[in-house]
Amino acid sequence: MTDGFAVTSGYRGRGSIHLVATRANPAPPAKLAERGTRQQLARILGSVTFRPADRLKRFLGFIVTEALGGRGDQLKEYVIGVQVFDKEPSFDPRADPIVRVQARRLRARLVRYYREEGGADAIVIDLPKGTYAPTFRQRDAAGHTRRSMAASTARVPRSTALRSPTTRPAPAAPRARPIRWSSGRTTR
Repeated sequence: MTDGFAVTSGYRGRGSIHLVATRANPAPPAKLAERGTRQQLARILGSVTFRPADRLKRFLGFIVTEALGGRGDQLKEYVIGVQVFDKEPSFDPRADPIVRVQARRLRARLVRYYREEGGADAIVIDLPKGTYAPTFRQRDAAGHTRRSMAASTARVPRSTALRSPTTRPAPAAPRARPIRWSSGRTTR
């Protein structure tokens, strides 16, 4: 590489030389993303939301580190129980729900963090239901997370789907008094 150009040669009938513009020291995109994700993890772990939750900090730190190390597919309930929650090797995840319970608490704590403190963070770390492997999303410039098609078409409970956040539900209509039948005539 010379002065921002890489010289390549190839065979096209005769010999040819190609000049390709490059940056002087390009950083691999994966390294930039990993560095940003590690910085986001540090922000989350140092936040007020996570300050009193040592177990959840260990849990989140472990699963993010493992996922960034390429071992996200190995994040199973047993491994997390032994590595994070100091369970014995005889730990049976079917009998002890600690990992599932803490995962639910971690999901709720992450939602709270991004709602209260991390609303402007560039990277969102999420723990989808049904897995212990975290996902990492980049927010767009407006501060909204980019969502997949599956997330945008997710089923919304009927009670919230029809209601705008600024409007209140209409009051219920007054109940009609029941009709009573007595001695052949109706009364109200």
